[in-house]
Amino acid sequence: RLDLIPTGLYLLAVAVRIFRRGPWVFACSAAFQDRFDLVVGLPTLVAEVVVYVVVEPAPMLVLLAMRVGRGLRLLWYVSPVRDLLLLIGRLMPVIWQPGLLLLMMFYTYSVIGMQIFGGQIHHGNPALDGTTFAANQYWPLNFNDFGSGVVTLFVLMVVNNWFYIAEAFRRTSGTDWSQVFFVSWFILTNLIVLNILIALILELHSSFQEELGTQYRRWWRRRRGQDRQGPRPSVTREEILQ
Repeated sequence: RLDLIPTGLYLLAVAVRIFRRGPWVFACSAAFQDRFDLVVGLPTLVAEVVVYVVVEPAPMLVLLAMRVGRGLRLLWYVSPVRDLLLLIGRLMPVIWQPGLLLLMMFYTYSVIGMQIFGGQIHHGNPALDGTTFAANQYWPLNFNDFGSGVVTLFVLMVVNNWFYIAEAFRRTSGTDWSQVFFVSWFILTNLIVLNILIALILELHSSFQEELGTQYRRWWRRRRGQDRQGPRPSVTREEILQ
């Protein structure tokens, strides 16, 4: 039950910040770290009270793992990790449209694959005897249901032995035209959509680094104007981002 003490102090610090700024200001304009403390700390306290004071249900033990989230907050003070999180936050509004397009393609191709190749991949199919597909036990990679189809498409997207998979479906379907399905998937995902996503990420990363450098130069000019005779001061990323 001593675990309740650090959690209570953790939430007490959050409560002081809420009282000082007001609930509305805290909810709308507080720093991400403050809201993160509240989201992590409150469920953790409830879980600890239930587990240690009332009863010990096994599912509540999972919530206790949220205590680790309090340590994750320290990652914000590690410059590379913080820069990565800021970059991911800026990426979300940019890549959500290509991401939705990729999800639609997964859905469409999985449904089409179920209609064309459904039920063809199974143990005992003589068309697959002696193939690398059967030797490597790739049986779960099929279009017998929607979930298996999505997994198969993901494996094809990352180009993990996709030619063995395509060859297996060519054998089971009995026609070379089945390869149009797999080649078109490769072209649309790997050569078009994923390249667009990578280009957006690289462009935004370049602009983020340029913006960080611009802020540093502005900070240096402002600091130099205050003390022209002093040596070049040390600067932290927190000061630059402010």
